[in-house]
Amino acid sequence: MNQTFNLAPDLLYICYDAKCPLCAAEMRHLKNRDVNDKIVLVDIHDKYFSEQFPTVERADALRILHGFYDNKPLYALDVTYQAWSLVGKRIWVWPLQLPLIKQIAHGVYLLFARYRYPISAFCARFLKEGQSSKSAEQYCQSGTCYEKSNKHSAWRK
Repeated sequence: MNQTFNLAPDLLYICYDAKCPLCAAEMRHLKNRDVNDKIVLVDIHDKYFSEQFPTVERADALRILHGFYDNKPLYALDVTYQAWSLVGKRIWVWPLQLPLIKQIAHGVYLLFARYRYPISAFCARFLKEGQSSKSAEQYCQSGTCYEKSNKHSAWRK
């Protein structure tokens, strides 16, 4: 990826799917710990996303987490590692840098990323995780929430 735009080198820009309740919950949790304002959250569904990040295809960003730090692209769990390191929680994510664990975790991450909407629906419905009253409202308005009135596993369209 060739970058043709300038970003602040000391900030981590995370391009995330704000329509995913679990993704949004993790980003809120992360930002709550970002006391030094080192992380900039970028909603890939924002109408100005393509202008702000012209080298990032929205479809690619929906498949895998994208980020930029020191004007270099980061992907998937490398974004997660950098983010939690910046907020002083490297101890939580240091195993992600170990060779074997990194490969396994990356495979699990790709599986999660692919099925994040059904996983979010399950967590919201059965575990009450990844939703607050505000995020649950946004989640359902986005057209991806579990239709509770329907007894079948159908998604609202």
